[in-house]
Amino acid sequence: MAAENDTPPPVLRSRPAARSDEDKASSFGFHNEKQEFKSPQKPSIARQIVTSPSFIGFFLTLILVSIVIHVANKPSMPPRLWAREELAKYNGTDEDLPILLSILGSVFDVTKGRNHYGAGGSYNHFAGRDATRAFISGNFTGDGLTDNVKGLTSTEIKNIIDWRNFYHRSYM
Repeated sequence: MAAENDTPPPVLRSRPAARSDEDKASSFGFHNEKQEFKSPQKPSIARQIVTSPSFIGFFLTLILVSIVIHVANKPSMPPRLWAREELAKYNGTDEDLPILLSILGSVFDVTKGRNHYGAGGSYNHFAGRDATRAFISGNFTGDGLTDNVKGLTSTEIKNIIDWRNFYHRSYM
């Protein structure tokens, strides 16, 4: 029995586990659909541009400019129909009311030109009424201060339209 005690105990070695097909495929560079391939990828050029501070600043500036343009182009008065008597109240004699004039039925708030269109101003005869004909005839008396365009030539009508466009550009 002493001889039996002198022999070293057997060494237990474990065998490597058998490799699955997935392990074999990945070691050769093949990827199975079930495996998740995780490697850092560089963002695309489009993503880099869109997320760049310059692009974001440009985009925000574009939004701000479009808001300013929208607000600036908003008519000062909402569109509506005016009776002659109602429009006459806005002739520049009451400091608390805006000054309105009409040409070809379009009403414009000309209050910012109070020196010209207000009481005592050189264009006060246009305030508080549609004096379309007077823009072309130069007749600033009762008969000339009318919206009647009957009998005017096409050139005269075109000139009145040019006046209306002037008011659109200047007072809208």
